[in-house]
Amino acid sequence: MNWLRACIIFVALASLLLTFLGCKDMKVDSRKFDKENNNSGQRVLSKAVSGESAHFNIDKDWATLTGLAKRDYGQAVLWVRTNVEVDDQELTLMKLAIAIAQADLAQTDKVLKAIHANDLRSSARSEILRYWSTQDPDRLIEYADKHLSGESKNEGFEESIRVMIGRTDFKGAESAIFRMPYSARRTYSLENFANSWAANAPNDALRWASQLDMAEDRKSAVRAVITSFKNSSNTEALGNVVQNESDPQLLKMAVYNLAQVTTQSRGVAVANEWVTRLPDSLRTAALSGVIQTQALTDPEGAASAALGLKDMDLKQSMIKSILSLKVKEAPGEAAAWVLKLPSSELKMQVIPQLVGSWYVTNSLELSDWVNTLPKGDLRDEALSTLARSLVTSDRGAAMEAAQAISNADKRKGFFNDYHLSPRVNADK
Repeated sequence: MNWLRACIIFVALASLLLTFLGCKDMKVDSRKFDKENNNSGQRVLSKAVSGESAHFNIDKDWATLTGLAKRDYGQAVLWVRTNVEVDDQELTLMKLAIAIAQADLAQTDKVLKAIHANDLRSSARSEILRYWSTQDPDRLIEYADKHLSGESKNEGFEESIRVMIGRTDFKGAESAIFRMPYSARRTYSLENFANSWAANAPNDALRWASQLDMAEDRKSAVRAVITSFKNSSNTEALGNVVQNESDPQLLKMAVYNLAQVTTQSRGVAVANEWVTRLPDSLRTAALSGVIQTQALTDPEGAASAALGLKDMDLKQSMIKSILSLKVKEAPGEAAAWVLKLPSSELKMQVIPQLVGSWYVTNSLELSDWVNTLPKGDLRDEALSTLARSLVTSDRGAAMEAAQAISNADKRKGFFNDYHLSPRVNADK
């Protein structure tokens, strides 16, 4: 009996031990299962890549997709092309390219090639280059120089140079500019650099710009320096340009800007006295600067000065500049001023400008004014300009205005220019 009881107890204990071990194993399996569930995005993505059906939430499982892209970008692109809605594929690839290239600049060229839509590829490229220009502009320049080409290369340089200029790293910016291929972006970067440097160190910037070897580089840089001096009202620096510049166009630009700054800071009388001491070859540019600046605060005085000019071309140019200011503020008053101009030739020269500008702001008021003009060349010129302004938006009204032109040749010229027949009813 004792032996039998011992056996029963042994079996019971063994059963309990096996049950305990079985439960422990079940708990381990459960943890493994939970871990697999936590990685369900990876399993789904793997199935998708291998061609099996799968459901994938691009927002929820974005980290999984970018993880795959870091390991095998081609597979990630294949998954996007296979599983994302067609209308969303390019946008998804743009977002993916930006994420990967911002983590690793060396991937830029590869990830951009996967985007087929030109506008989105361009947007992704700009976003990546802007990011790296702020993170490490020197590294971006090295990468762009060795690995990028065409527009991508130029944009990489331009973004880096822009950041360097903003950080007043003028030495770094200068070095980068002269590593750029010749392009519009290079010219822009050069001008931006010269303009900014001139605001910080005017004498150094002017000396640098003036000594550039390439003629086009020199012109672009000196122009930018002059503009910077004008914007900062630096009469001393502008005076240095006037005294030392040998290029005729750049010299006249400097004189014109110096005249403007002098008029603003010291008045018309002082500016005009300065103009009288200039060589004849520079007076036209100087007078233009004085009169145009005076017109901003004293249009009547500027008009009087313009009418007193002996040079007819300059006179017409100044009157047109003054008129452009007047017609924006009060077109009716500008029209009355035009009619008081002393020369019929001058009136004919500025009528198209008056009518064209007035038409944009109030075409009905303009039409009423034209109808008050007496018959003759001035009215015909106004009607011709009005008709040409109307022809694309209201052909009937344009033809009506043209038919009112009294000069037969001028009237015929309008209809011939637009292949219209004056016998066609204006309402057709």
